[in-house]
Amino acid sequence: MQNTLDSEGPVTISIARCII
Repeated sequence: MQNTLDSEGPVTISIARCII
């Protein structure tokens, strides 16, 4: 999961937070 966050960037982090 962290690898995806680093690869995509802050955008994915925001999406992940919404999902969680």
